[in-house]
Amino acid sequence: MCLYLTKRDSIVAQKDIVSYKVMIIENITIFGLDFRNRGQSFHTETLKHRFFAPFTNYEYYLDRILLADENVMIQSTDLITFPYSISEGVFHTFKKLDDAKEVVKYGKSFVVVKCIIPKGSIYYQGYCMSDKGLCESYGSQILHVTNEIML
Repeated sequence: MCLYLTKRDSIVAQKDIVSYKVMIIENITIFGLDFRNRGQSFHTETLKHRFFAPFTNYEYYLDRILLADENVMIQSTDLITFPYSISEGVFHTFKKLDDAKEVVKYGKSFVVVKCIIPKGSIYYQGYCMSDKGLCESYGSQILHVTNEIML
């Protein structure tokens, strides 16, 4: 997902900013032996969900604060309205839940998670393109992924 910018300048968050991220969910199943009742029986159980970014395959964890591990790469574009873009070095999120929901409808394994750009974090405000047009979006270097939103 590319974040299109009208200006190159970053912003320092003056307060926590709520945003939304579309992710791919994968259920992890573990196999093991059950030693209850003096016997051994084979069983499976779901250990946890894993969350991945659809475009980068970066793994995210719920209730963790993540730091971008790359330098922010701002590039020039040929677009008059959006002369700059960022594709690396930030976590991309949607400003509005409805915009994230719009993307989720295209895949069974897509989910929306609520995120917070913490106060004091450096972020960029811009737009991403979707089937419904331009969506207000953020790119931040620090992101707290809080919880999955049940749709």
